[in-house]
Amino acid sequence: MKRHGICWKTVIRICAVLARFDEVREAVLFGSRAKGNYKKGSDIDIAVKGPVEKDALAQLMMAFDESLLPYFVDVVVYANLENEALREHIDRVGVRIYVKSGEPSKKAPRRH
Repeated sequence: MKRHGICWKTVIRICAVLARFDEVREAVLFGSRAKGNYKKGSDIDIAVKGPVEKDALAQLMMAFDESLLPYFVDVVVYANLENEALREHIDRVGVRIYVKSGEPSKKAPRRH
């Protein structure tokens, strides 16, 4: 994950937070960190997949705030995205960082 400016220890901590939420089936890193053009202090953008409702999203955001990670983590629910360009960006450059145990691992199709 060095290419994305996130050490493995931080990725493990992110996954530990995500694992506490049954609704989160998969998480995809996107934005500047996925593209590799992040700057020092860039936030971590994560799209979560699964039946994540507003209350669960709020609790997830709070869990990240309380996790004491050295980065701000911004979470969006993939299924709720109305911005098609953002959805395409996630599909194109997104990096899967978490899959719920027991879930089939499906690699998102890459567009060239």
